[in-house]
Amino acid sequence: MRVYPIIKSNDEFCRNLNNEYENRHKRNNGMGMLFYEMLEKHILENTYEKMENAKKVIESLY
Repeated sequence: MRVYPIIKSNDEFCRNLNNEYENRHKRNNGMGMLFYEMLEKHILENTYEKMENAKKVIESLY
């Protein structure tokens, strides 16, 4: 009888892990983009903008 609560809690833990995994991989707002794709796009856009700003600064030095 002492084993049952441990097994029950392990099952609950596994369910929580599965739910977190599914939530991370759900499509975001029906846009057809995964969260990580949106994050990557955001990072790339910010990086590109910073590179353009740096390029302008360097060009202004010449």
